Amino acid sequence: MILSKGRLTSASMDCSHQQTAQPSFIGFSHSVNNVLLATALACYDSPLHQHTLRLLIDTGSELSFITEDAVKIIGIQRFSSNIPILGISGLSSGHTLGKVQLTLKSMHRDIKMELTAHILRKLSSSLPSFTCIDATWSHINKLCLADPDFGQPRKIDILIGADHYGKIIKPNIIRGLPDEPIAQLSIFGWLVIGPTQSCLYSPKVVHYAQLTTDGHSHECTLTVLGSRRNTSFNQSYSHS
Repeated sequence: MILSKGRLTSASMDCSHQQTAQPSFIGFSHSVNNVLLATALACYDSPLHQHTLRLLIDTGSELSFITEDAVKIIGIQRFSSNIPILGISGLSSGHTLGKVQLTLKSMHRDIKMELTAHILRKLSSSLPSFTCIDATWSHINKLCLADPDFGQPRKIDILIGADHYGKIIKPNIIRGLPDEPIAQLSIFGWLVIGPTQSCLYSPKVVHYAQLTTDGHSHECTLTVLGSRRNTSFNQSYSHS
Protein backbone atom coordinates (compact mmCIF):
# COMPACT_ATOMS: atom_id res chain seq x y z
CA MET A 1 0.00 0.00 0.00
CA ILE A 2 1.19 3.50 -0.81
CA LEU A 3 -0.36 6.31 1.18
CA SER A 4 0.59 9.95 0.99
CA LYS A 5 -0.74 13.46 1.28
CA GLY A 6 -3.10 13.72 -1.64
CA ARG A 7 -2.47 10.16 -2.81
CA LEU A 8 -3.72 6.73 -1.81
CA THR A 9 -2.81 3.77 -4.01
CA SER A 10 -3.57 0.22 -2.89
CA ALA A 11 -2.85 -1.37 -6.26
CA SER A 12 -1.96 -0.27 -9.75
CA MET A 13 -4.27 -0.55 -12.74
CA ASP A 14 -3.03 -0.71 -16.28
CA CYS A 15 -5.54 0.63 -18.80
CA SER A 16 -4.32 -0.79 -22.08
CA HIS A 17 -4.59 0.71 -25.57
CA GLN A 18 -6.22 -2.49 -26.75
CA GLN A 19 -9.94 -2.51 -27.52
CA THR A 20 -10.52 -5.50 -25.23
CA ALA A 21 -8.23 -7.03 -22.63
CA GLN A 22 -8.85 -10.58 -21.51
CA PRO A 23 -9.81 -10.66 -17.82
CA SER A 24 -7.35 -12.21 -15.41
CA PHE A 25 -8.58 -14.56 -12.71
CA ILE A 26 -8.12 -15.31 -9.06
CA GLY A 27 -5.40 -17.87 -8.47
CA PHE A 28 -4.91 -20.16 -5.50
CA SER A 29 -1.74 -22.01 -4.68
CA HIS A 30 -0.22 -24.28 -2.08
CA SER A 31 3.40 -23.51 -2.92
CA VAL A 32 4.16 -20.13 -4.43
CA ASN A 33 6.24 -17.15 -3.42
CA ASN A 34 4.23 -14.85 -1.19
CA VAL A 35 5.53 -11.74 0.50
CA LEU A 36 5.33 -10.90 4.19
CA LEU A 37 5.00 -7.22 5.05
CA ALA A 38 6.49 -5.77 8.23
CA THR A 39 3.96 -6.03 11.05
CA ALA A 40 4.38 -5.48 14.78
CA LEU A 41 2.42 -5.38 18.03
CA ALA A 42 2.57 -2.41 20.39
CA CYS A 43 0.88 -1.31 23.62
CA TYR A 44 -1.18 1.80 24.21
CA ASP A 45 -1.95 2.63 27.84
CA SER A 46 -5.27 4.41 28.30
CA PRO A 47 -6.35 5.68 31.73
CA LEU A 48 -8.38 2.50 32.32
CA HIS A 49 -6.94 -0.24 30.11
CA GLN A 50 -3.89 -1.40 28.21
CA HIS A 51 -4.61 -1.96 24.54
CA THR A 52 -2.63 -4.06 22.07
CA LEU A 53 -2.52 -2.60 18.57
CA ARG A 54 -1.24 -4.20 15.38
CA LEU A 55 1.02 -2.07 13.23
CA LEU A 56 2.05 -2.13 9.60
CA ILE A 57 5.45 -0.54 8.93
CA ASP A 58 5.28 0.98 5.45
CA THR A 59 7.90 3.39 4.11
CA GLY A 60 5.79 3.81 0.97
CA SER A 61 3.52 6.08 3.02
CA GLU A 62 4.51 9.68 3.66
CA LEU A 63 2.24 9.89 6.70
CA SER A 64 1.16 7.59 9.49
CA PHE A 65 -2.49 6.53 9.84
CA ILE A 66 -4.82 4.91 12.36
CA THR A 67 -8.25 3.36 11.82
CA GLU A 68 -11.33 5.06 13.16
CA ASP A 69 -12.26 1.86 15.01
CA ALA A 70 -8.92 1.88 16.86
CA VAL A 71 -9.45 5.51 17.89
CA LYS A 72 -12.85 4.64 19.34
CA ILE A 73 -11.56 1.54 21.15
CA ILE A 74 -8.66 3.26 22.90
CA GLY A 75 -10.77 6.36 23.60
CA ILE A 76 -8.17 8.91 22.58
CA GLN A 77 -8.89 12.55 21.84
CA ARG A 78 -8.94 13.46 18.15
CA PHE A 79 -7.90 16.75 16.63
CA SER A 80 -8.96 18.48 13.43
CA SER A 81 -7.30 17.25 10.24
CA ASN A 82 -8.79 17.21 6.77
CA ILE A 83 -6.20 15.97 4.30
CA PRO A 84 -7.52 14.98 0.85
CA ILE A 85 -6.76 11.43 -0.24
CA LEU A 86 -6.44 11.03 -3.99
CA GLY A 87 -6.69 7.67 -5.70
CA ILE A 88 -5.79 6.33 -9.11
CA SER A 89 -5.69 8.95 -11.88
CA GLY A 90 -5.92 11.65 -9.23
CA LEU A 91 -9.56 10.90 -8.40
CA SER A 92 -10.68 11.91 -4.93
CA SER A 93 -11.04 9.14 -2.36
CA GLY A 94 -12.22 11.39 0.45
CA HIS A 95 -10.43 13.03 3.34
CA THR A 96 -8.85 12.06 6.62
CA LEU A 97 -11.22 12.11 9.59
CA GLY A 98 -8.97 13.94 12.00
CA LYS A 99 -5.71 13.04 13.71
CA VAL A 100 -4.51 11.76 17.06
CA GLN A 101 -1.34 11.97 19.09
CA LEU A 102 -0.46 8.86 21.03
CA THR A 103 2.39 7.04 22.70
CA LEU A 104 3.15 3.46 21.70
CA LYS A 105 5.16 1.14 23.91
CA SER A 106 7.17 -1.92 22.97
CA MET A 107 5.77 -5.27 24.13
CA HIS A 108 9.28 -6.46 25.02
CA ARG A 109 11.21 -3.55 26.50
CA ASP A 110 10.53 -0.25 28.20
CA ILE A 111 10.80 1.76 24.98
CA LYS A 112 8.20 4.29 23.87
CA MET A 113 7.59 6.42 20.81
CA GLU A 114 5.39 9.44 20.20
CA LEU A 115 3.21 9.19 17.11
CA THR A 116 0.93 11.52 15.19
CA ALA A 117 -1.49 9.48 13.11
CA HIS A 118 -4.21 10.62 10.72
CA ILE A 119 -7.56 8.84 10.93
CA LEU A 120 -9.01 6.74 8.10
CA ARG A 121 -11.97 4.38 8.18
CA LYS A 122 -9.82 1.46 7.04
CA LEU A 123 -6.14 1.00 6.24
CA SER A 124 -5.98 -2.33 4.45
CA SER A 125 -7.44 -5.79 4.25
CA SER A 126 -6.23 -8.42 6.71
CA LEU A 127 -2.50 -9.04 6.42
CA PRO A 128 -0.84 -11.16 5.28
CA SER A 129 -3.14 -12.09 2.38
CA PHE A 130 -2.29 -15.76 2.97
CA THR A 131 -1.76 -18.08 5.91
CA CYS A 132 1.88 -18.87 6.56
CA ILE A 133 2.56 -22.41 7.83
CA ASP A 134 5.68 -24.29 8.89
CA ALA A 135 7.61 -21.03 9.14
CA THR A 136 10.64 -22.58 10.82
CA TRP A 137 13.45 -20.55 9.31
CA SER A 138 16.62 -21.15 11.27
CA HIS A 139 17.65 -17.48 11.20
CA ILE A 140 14.28 -16.31 12.57
CA ASN A 141 12.69 -18.96 14.80
CA LYS A 142 14.65 -18.04 17.95
CA LEU A 143 14.26 -14.27 17.69
CA CYS A 144 12.06 -12.04 19.83
CA LEU A 145 9.57 -11.14 17.12
CA ALA A 146 7.64 -7.87 16.88
CA ASP A 147 4.59 -9.85 15.72
CA PRO A 148 4.84 -13.49 16.88
CA ASP A 149 1.80 -14.44 14.74
CA PHE A 150 3.05 -12.63 11.63
CA GLY A 151 1.82 -15.48 9.40
CA GLN A 152 -1.83 -15.29 10.50
CA PRO A 153 -4.09 -12.84 8.62
CA ARG A 154 -5.39 -10.16 11.00
CA LYS A 155 -6.53 -6.56 10.83
CA ILE A 156 -4.17 -3.57 10.89
CA ASP A 157 -4.86 -0.79 13.42
CA ILE A 158 -2.01 1.62 12.67
CA LEU A 159 0.19 2.24 9.65
CA ILE A 160 3.56 3.76 10.50
CA GLY A 161 4.85 5.65 7.51
CA ALA A 162 8.13 7.27 6.53
CA ASP A 163 7.40 10.23 8.84
CA HIS A 164 8.06 8.06 11.92
CA TYR A 165 10.09 5.21 10.41
CA GLY A 166 13.40 6.57 11.70
CA LYS A 167 12.14 6.43 15.29
CA ILE A 168 11.53 2.69 15.28
CA ILE A 169 14.00 1.02 12.95
CA LYS A 170 17.43 -0.33 13.90
CA PRO A 171 20.32 -1.15 11.56
CA ASN A 172 20.42 -4.85 12.45
CA ILE A 173 19.37 -7.25 9.66
CA ILE A 174 19.53 -11.05 9.67
CA ARG A 175 19.33 -12.82 6.31
CA GLY A 176 18.53 -16.38 5.35
CA LEU A 177 18.35 -17.93 1.90
CA PRO A 178 17.40 -15.70 -1.06
CA ASP A 179 13.81 -17.02 -1.10
CA GLU A 180 13.35 -16.57 2.67
CA PRO A 181 12.30 -13.44 4.56
CA ILE A 182 14.79 -11.27 6.37
CA ALA A 183 14.56 -10.15 10.00
CA GLN A 184 14.91 -6.40 10.62
CA LEU A 185 15.30 -5.13 14.18
CA SER A 186 12.94 -2.44 15.46
CA ILE A 187 12.05 -1.03 18.86
CA PHE A 188 9.07 -3.42 18.86
CA GLY A 189 11.20 -6.50 18.20
CA TRP A 190 12.30 -8.26 15.02
CA LEU A 191 10.20 -7.58 11.92
CA VAL A 192 9.79 -10.43 9.43
CA ILE A 193 9.82 -9.13 5.85
CA GLY A 194 10.06 -10.70 2.43
CA PRO A 195 9.26 -13.75 0.31
CA THR A 196 8.10 -17.09 1.64
CA GLN A 197 6.95 -20.35 0.09
CA SER A 198 5.34 -21.50 3.34
CA CYS A 199 1.72 -20.73 2.70
CA LEU A 200 -1.55 -22.56 2.96
CA TYR A 201 -3.83 -20.25 1.01
CA SER A 202 -2.79 -17.62 -1.46
CA PRO A 203 -5.43 -15.44 -3.13
CA LYS A 204 -3.89 -13.46 -5.96
CA VAL A 205 -4.71 -9.83 -6.58
CA VAL A 206 -5.18 -9.33 -10.32
CA HIS A 207 -6.48 -6.60 -12.56
CA TYR A 208 -7.77 -6.10 -16.06
CA ALA A 209 -8.82 -3.13 -18.12
CA GLN A 210 -11.37 -2.78 -20.89
CA LEU A 211 -11.84 0.11 -23.28
CA THR A 212 -15.43 1.32 -23.58
CA THR A 213 -17.09 1.85 -26.94
CA ASP A 214 -17.03 5.64 -26.86
CA GLY A 215 -13.26 5.63 -27.02
CA HIS A 216 -12.87 8.11 -24.21
CA SER A 217 -13.99 6.43 -21.00
CA HIS A 218 -12.34 3.37 -19.51
CA GLU A 219 -13.76 0.73 -17.24
CA CYS A 220 -11.08 -0.67 -14.96
CA THR A 221 -12.06 -3.72 -12.97
CA LEU A 222 -10.12 -4.60 -9.83
CA THR A 223 -10.49 -8.18 -8.66
CA VAL A 224 -9.38 -8.69 -5.06
CA LEU A 225 -9.66 -11.85 -2.97
CA GLY A 226 -12.52 -13.24 -4.99
CA SER A 227 -14.68 -10.11 -5.05
CA ARG A 228 -15.05 -7.79 -8.01
CA ARG A 229 -15.46 -4.05 -7.96
CA ASN A 230 -16.04 -1.98 -11.12
CA THR A 231 -14.94 1.61 -11.29
CA SER A 232 -15.44 3.77 -14.36
CA PHE A 233 -12.91 6.52 -14.89
CA ASN A 234 -14.31 9.27 -17.11
CA GLN A 235 -11.16 10.76 -18.52
CA SER A 236 -9.69 11.51 -21.89
CA TYR A 237 -7.44 8.78 -23.20
CA SER A 238 -4.44 10.15 -25.03
CA HIS A 239 -2.98 7.78 -27.61
CA SER A 240 0.73 7.95 -28.00
